[in-house]
Amino acid sequence: MEMVESARRAAEGGREEAESEMAYRLRKARKDWESERAQESDASAATVARLMQRLNALETQLAVSEETKAKELNFLESTLRKATNEKELAADAFERRIAASEEKAKQLELLLERQREEMLRNL
Repeated sequence: MEMVESARRAAEGGREEAESEMAYRLRKARKDWESERAQESDASAATVARLMQRLNALETQLAVSEETKAKELNFLESTLRKATNEKELAADAFERRIAASEEKAKQLELLLERQREEMLRNL
């Protein structure tokens, strides 16, 4: 009887350790994701600031033709859209990685539960 109880506690301890490890990994992934988002946000803000400075400089140059201004503005808008799209794509990819990690955690929990049940049956 004591061996069964000991094995049960060991199985539960292993599961708790695995759950703790997965929780740690999920927290780390979330922290890394938030850090990446903050870095992307800072980079995007710097890009926007540079683009706005460039736009302001263009508007003050009276000698520049309207056609040249239009081309430059289109380029800046295109660059801004591209930077925004890249940021969104990176965020989507990271969210997919988090979802995959969460799915793996669920699978590991199921595997641990099956192993625990098997250990209990074998005792």
